[in-house]
Amino acid sequence: MSTRRKLVEGENRIYDKNRVLREIINVKDGALNGAHIYYDKDGKTVLAEENFKDGVRNGSFYVKGPIKKFDDIEFSEWGENNKDVKSRYIREICGNYKDGKLDGECSYEVRYETKFGHTYIEKIRATYQAGNLDGAYYQKTGWLDRYYDAIARESYHIKRGMYADGEFSGDVLRYTYDRPELEKQYKDGTVVYEHSESGGSWYEIQANGWCRDDRSGEAYMQKNGLKDGPYKQYYGNSGRIAEEGSYKEGKKDGVFTYYDKEGRITEKTSYSADKKNGASILYNSDGTEASRKLYRDGKDITEYYADLKEMARSNVSPVKGEINPKLSKEKKARKVLKQKLSRILDTARGR
Repeated sequence: MSTRRKLVEGENRIYDKNRVLREIINVKDGALNGAHIYYDKDGKTVLAEENFKDGVRNGSFYVKGPIKKFDDIEFSEWGENNKDVKSRYIREICGNYKDGKLDGECSYEVRYETKFGHTYIEKIRATYQAGNLDGAYYQKTGWLDRYYDAIARESYHIKRGMYADGEFSGDVLRYTYDRPELEKQYKDGTVVYEHSESGGSWYEIQANGWCRDDRSGEAYMQKNGLKDGPYKQYYGNSGRIAEEGSYKEGKKDGVFTYYDKEGRITEKTSYSADKKNGASILYNSDGTEASRKLYRDGKDITEYYADLKEMARSNVSPVKGEINPKLSKEKKARKVLKQKLSRILDTARGR
């Protein structure tokens, strides 16, 4: 352990209690200026080197880990949120500072030790501008092959592309024995394509195109990241349809038909802009109609509609509730229809 004394102008050499050199610090005008070097216990092996100008990091730096924290580097979401991670450390990092902020290319390796005794590695080469990711980005991740002290070839991921204004555009590829497969694609920070097959579950999601997801049993078209076009949902990956219909700009639109596991229709409901609009019919197991309801903008207007039909059949005026024999049959029908539509719209608007 080094014993830090008061720093003086010029080069300061810091030794431990065994008179082994542990640090070299350069001071000018009372502030750190120039190289600051850290040595291992042998007094020769450099563990870290950073450069300063007027007390602020400027120029190249290098750190040989393990170090638990480096203020300007964030640990990945995988390492931050994984409950199985027991410890994490940066094994090695090098890059460049400008006016106290990361600037230019920075390379580092992070290792995560799990409570099961496994090690997960992230190797990153990123470009920074004024402390923010901006430019080329490359990341390789996977489990440690302890024999070679490297990422195992059996399965690993590579994320490569560009950052601009904090948003990533590029690909995530999964490699199996060095054979690549596109797993995810980003554009301006948004996932425009996603594909994976593991544990018997397969999915492929596109921002524009046909999508299938065995995890949810869905198959559908997307446009600009929203469901738009034909839609089907299956019972798992059995191939048996649970429901089918269509979407428009991410909302249900048109008739949706629902099936039981034997393929029998259980329900047909009409939608508009994700709200029930029109008839909703339930069916018995033998295919006969069990019940029927009528909706307008998501509101149940079945009873009111039934009352109107009954009034029309009995030749009763919906307004006065009286027989009006003076009206011709055609005029009665038009009047009832007009009043019915007016009342339905008023009900739907909550009047």
